[in-house]
Amino acid sequence: MSKKTNKKTVIRIPVIVLLIIAVACFKIIDIATVKTEISKVLGIDKHFYADTEATGTEYLIKSEETWDVSKNGDGSVVAKWTLKDRTLRISGSGDMKDWTQSSKEDWHETKYTKIIENVIIERGVTSTGNHAFYDCSGLTSITIQEGVTNIGSYAFSRCSSLKSITIPNSATSIGKFAFEGCSSLTKIEVENNNTKYISIDGVLYNKEQTKIIKYPANKKGKRYNILNSVTGIGRYAFSDCSSLTSITIPDGVTSIGWNAFYGCNSLTSIAIPSGVADIGKDAFSYIGGYIACEENSVAHKYAEENKIGYLFTHKLTINPNGGKYNNKIENSTLQEIIGTILNLEAPIPPTGYEIIFDTNGGSIVNKITSTKEFDKWELSEEAKGSLNGTTYTFGEGNDTITAKYKDIAITLPSTTKEGYTFAGWYTDSTLTTKAGEAKASYTPTGNITLYAKWEKIEEVFTSEKYKIEEDKKTIGNVEVATTVTEFKKKITSTKEYKITDKNGKDIEENKYVGTGSILKLDNKEYKIVVQGDLNGTGNLELSDLAQAQKVFLELIKNDELKSKALDINQNGKVDLNDLAKLQRMHLGKE
Repeated sequence: MSKKTNKKTVIRIPVIVLLIIAVACFKIIDIATVKTEISKVLGIDKHFYADTEATGTEYLIKSEETWDVSKNGDGSVVAKWTLKDRTLRISGSGDMKDWTQSSKEDWHETKYTKIIENVIIERGVTSTGNHAFYDCSGLTSITIQEGVTNIGSYAFSRCSSLKSITIPNSATSIGKFAFEGCSSLTKIEVENNNTKYISIDGVLYNKEQTKIIKYPANKKGKRYNILNSVTGIGRYAFSDCSSLTSITIPDGVTSIGWNAFYGCNSLTSIAIPSGVADIGKDAFSYIGGYIACEENSVAHKYAEENKIGYLFTHKLTINPNGGKYNNKIENSTLQEIIGTILNLEAPIPPTGYEIIFDTNGGSIVNKITSTKEFDKWELSEEAKGSLNGTTYTFGEGNDTITAKYKDIAITLPSTTKEGYTFAGWYTDSTLTTKAGEAKASYTPTGNITLYAKWEKIEEVFTSEKYKIEEDKKTIGNVEVATTVTEFKKKITSTKEYKITDKNGKDIEENKYVGTGSILKLDNKEYKIVVQGDLNGTGNLELSDLAQAQKVFLELIKNDELKSKALDINQNGKVDLNDLAKLQRMHLGKE
């Protein structure tokens, strides 16, 4: 009996077919992508790129590729492409070659320009070459290392995805239209030590800041004031800056380059200073409004010849009157059409006046510089426009407004002089016109010297209670148990003094003064005599009675202070009455 064998039929479908089917199922219709994926499966190093702007056109993109881009064609400068990070790296020594807008070699020919995202120009390369990266619309990052001295004309023109770029210190030349058509550019930076260029808030100027080279087309902000130092506006400086609604051109500008404001379609108007003597071709083509200019000026003639709308302007001169307006000490001039409203900022006030103090022998006082504050704007007579506070409205004619300031008062200082009382400051050396006392307010109206007046202090040293003998330099009739504080209350003096013991040590305020204590005043010393205090403690003790008896019996001789202390009845001599009174004082009966 024969066995029935079931044979299975194996259908082998090539991988490449399955890939094509899978691609179709997922609706991947980009045939260039399909070819690239097939190349990966087959292990072939090929990548395809479809030009979506030209349907059906395909370009072969290699994973890596190297080109000789040296100026002399000797391989000294090469460009290496890597697909993995979409980076074009320029390395070597010397200048890159120049290209033209229609060049069809290296990355220009194969349309790498649409997928190159990063460009790195390494140290050693000295020039980028003209049109080097022209129309690299996918380029988002560019690194230019130190050593590049020249950036060629049109080098980054139409790099529409590029957002920022930094110019190295070594760069000394930037060719024309280098950043024209960079519609995503937000800032152009310049390294600090570059000697030819400078970046001010992301805007490219020459180092002297007399020429604006390029305002980034996609920089944030709707208004821009060109630096007051600028005299020239470069070619394509503001081209396609469609977000700007206002650009202020300073008075000093004399030339405006080709296409300078081309395509600024949000500009409703732009005022051209009367000093502009040269305006390049298409400088104001496709702006959103009109130009404002003086009648019969170069700008007026240019507008008529190029059929650009215009209105006549009128001039306003702003006089800061010694202060600063827009950081300028000189007059500023604005030109606008009739009806334009200008909101004036407050100027920075000028420095005030210098006040010098002649102290006439007193302690030194440093000079003071007063300050001013802005008061108001003042419109000239026969004005054509109008001024309301800080708001000026242009009229049919030229006007001048002038800043007015208020002087701020100073506080007069004090000074001292030995033996004198300060009697105030005077505006003249003869001391007839008084400016004020110390700490008084004084408002100067110009630079001035103030003179100190002094009144001599009459020396006073008296006491209604105590007996002061100037010839003997003693102070008597002081009661026992008198503290330093209580003693001072009964002394009147125009000068400071202090109380010490007989050894010169200061006595504390709550301690008693005793016979023999010393009052020191300048170079004088007065010895204090306390009634009944012979031992110098300031209080009555048994030892005082013993000392008194010895003085009375003349056992103690030639002690004038003790004799004065015992002369309680103040008759100039010691007798039994003094002894008796001392005993009664000791017993508390007196």
